[in-house]
Amino acid sequence: MKRLFFFKMAFQFTVFFSMLVITSCEKNGVVGTSNDDPYYVTTNNIVDCYFTPKKLNIYVSEDKRIVGDWFASEYLGTENYIYKEQLDVEQKFTERYYFLDEIDVKKYVDLRNENYGKEILIDKNDIISPFKEYSIYFGDTLCKTDHTSGYYGFGDNPACVLPLIGVDVICDKDFDEKHPAGTLLNDIIKYGWTSNIYNCLHEVDENNNLRFYGKRDLELYSYDKFSLEPFSITSLPTNPLLMMGSKFYLKFDHEPTNSGTYQFTVKFIFGPDPITGETVDIAPATVSIDF
Repeated sequence: MKRLFFFKMAFQFTVFFSMLVITSCEKNGVVGTSNDDPYYVTTNNIVDCYFTPKKLNIYVSEDKRIVGDWFASEYLGTENYIYKEQLDVEQKFTERYYFLDEIDVKKYVDLRNENYGKEILIDKNDIISPFKEYSIYFGDTLCKTDHTSGYYGFGDNPACVLPLIGVDVICDKDFDEKHPAGTLLNDIIKYGWTSNIYNCLHEVDENNNLRFYGKRDLELYSYDKFSLEPFSITSLPTNPLLMMGSKFYLKFDHEPTNSGTYQFTVKFIFGPDPITGETVDIAPATVSIDF
């Protein structure tokens, strides 16, 4: 329970506040700044990096939720739980796309250090592909946002480029009288830890103007519709989740009829990449839960 509570609080905290900045350099241009700098670059993008899922990574929490993080390594959920050791630095579980490369990050770090106390807004011409194309496609060019190298270099607000169009969960045993072994349990499972980034970015006011155009990111974060309540995964085929975050949980509406150990196979289904048209087939993952 403590581990799940930490996960949930960490997710909510990073939406509103910047994490401490690290000084180490990571792969693919993820570079930290000096400890004197509260952030290393400012853009008009909410998202810190976009990603494409490659491998499903899940474990079971103490309150019997299925928990996942596309940015964690295969050690997610193990007893030797150390953040740094569990990060998918080698991008085995996701491929990630950042707004700057290593050289340009250093450029803006230096500018920030030379102009301490002044906000340095990134030159739009310096934003690299494919981050640039994805941010334009999703309309993520509205809000002025300070980016740290939080989440140990992965950014606090990652977003999936593929629409999530389905999550299928089956069990190896009879779950209850309505769900015999091998049948979908989707109607009794909810998906949680979701930010409503896409819909907020496209929401208009009474004058048909984009609600958050030119606003600071904190105005969007504090908006009461920015966070989605847990929703039934049966809604995904007709209402895909756009700009999915890296963390999630799947929660059962109720426990099985009989006590025992149940094995669940989870399959995430994504639509095509909106820019390239490419698709991915993510292999299912299996976890066991003692009820």
